[in-house]
Amino acid sequence: MKIKNFQILFFFLLLWSTRQLLAEAASETTYFVSAQDSSVIKHDSLTIKQAPIPKEITAFDSVLSNEWDAPWKISKSTMNQYLYEDMGDIISSIPGTFLFDFGSAGQSLMFTRHGANTRQAIVCFDGRPLYDPITGESDLNLLPVGFINEIKMEHQLSNTCLPNGGEILSVKSEKYVDEVPYSQIYHHKAKLGFSDVDFVFGQRIARKMNILVGGNIKSFDGKKNAHIYEHQNFRGKLEYNYSPGWRFEYSILNNNFNRYIPGPLLASGNYSTPNAKFKTKRNDHTLNVYGNLFNSDWQNFRANIYYSDLFSKLTDTGYNLKNENRSRYAGLNFQFIHKFWGHFFTLGGDFEHDRTNAADVGTHHLSFGSVFIRDDWEWKEKYGLRLMTNFKVHELYSTNFAGGFSSYYKISNNLKLNLTAKQSLRYPSFLELYANTNFIGNPNLKNEIHQKIMAGVENNLLSNLQLKTYFYQKNIRQLIQYQAIDNS
Repeated sequence: MKIKNFQILFFFLLLWSTRQLLAEAASETTYFVSAQDSSVIKHDSLTIKQAPIPKEITAFDSVLSNEWDAPWKISKSTMNQYLYEDMGDIISSIPGTFLFDFGSAGQSLMFTRHGANTRQAIVCFDGRPLYDPITGESDLNLLPVGFINEIKMEHQLSNTCLPNGGEILSVKSEKYVDEVPYSQIYHHKAKLGFSDVDFVFGQRIARKMNILVGGNIKSFDGKKNAHIYEHQNFRGKLEYNYSPGWRFEYSILNNNFNRYIPGPLLASGNYSTPNAKFKTKRNDHTLNVYGNLFNSDWQNFRANIYYSDLFSKLTDTGYNLKNENRSRYAGLNFQFIHKFWGHFFTLGGDFEHDRTNAADVGTHHLSFGSVFIRDDWEWKEKYGLRLMTNFKVHELYSTNFAGGFSSYYKISNNLKLNLTAKQSLRYPSFLELYANTNFIGNPNLKNEIHQKIMAGVENNLLSNLQLKTYFYQKNIRQLIQYQAIDNS
């Protein structure tokens, strides 16, 4: 019994001594491996090789200072605070923005701002224009709120959506950033047979690839079945992070509308076109590529490739009417940012080709594009100046100039002054040029020239209270107007 106790005691003493020796050896031998050196270090036949450490890359949208960001920006968290039914319920909170619709759920929903009409105000979705090339208008119903991460009204001199020179509503799609799958389903029901079902599913399908899919189904019976409406929206987004510096994002939007358009209510109590139906099918494909050229420390390159095809059919059995419109447009735009001498120099351009075969305008096609140069300079995080020039080319028009300057001055952390002056262009739509039904187009129209000056003050009154005051003046030359030629 004593021998066993002595053996146990000896075993623990030996274990303790071995541990002490190993601890002293470990403290005396230290290996230093540089993060930038991947060479092999050998010591007593032990081989240590440092794994490559990924370089920290600044995202493309974060390269420039936040001081250039739009003062009217609505984030996902803010959108969730609204009791919304569509995009109009959200952007109506932006100062100077007004909605243009027929007052019934699901009907065409456009917006205007600062005196612009619905053809001078366009939606830009993930860096690409989202509009109808026949009318030149953007229907906000194409964008389900559940697929949107950020909304902002472009304020500073911007190269977003270069083909249009009017007011620009910039929209960014949702991103999947979680490590585990998630799903979200909600159902909204209201009077007159209104029903809204929206669902979203997100999942990481590979180490570098995420997928986000969703859909939206709406229906509305309308008052006295006058504005019956059905809408199916399906969307998907695939994100591929090829490397820390390169990222690819592909998204698709599929929309199907069925609308009854009863027309104005007559004195007799009946609608003027109770049998009119309008059907729309649309697919929008968008590919964004972000990268760091020349081994830059930030994503200094972005390219956007897009394609859209539209089909609409208007039928009215009472008037034996059946009109079909088909159109499609495709384009690309790019930006490259380079820093030198304290300046951010941006070179970019765009090209788009539109084609239509429609009962309203006939068969036509147009191509246009532009090249722009922009310079951003900031001094001690107090003063910033942005200069931009844009040379536009169009198949029907001569080369035109657009551009201007933006600046800001931070008097203190709580007080900031902004000033912007710019000139932009808007080309006529196919309907304005070639309409041959209820409207008569004018192929001799000139492009509109928009000149706008805006000055403002942003003041942080409290930690959670901010006051923004802006003044603007807009001048539109060569304005395109509709003129009645037959009162009947």
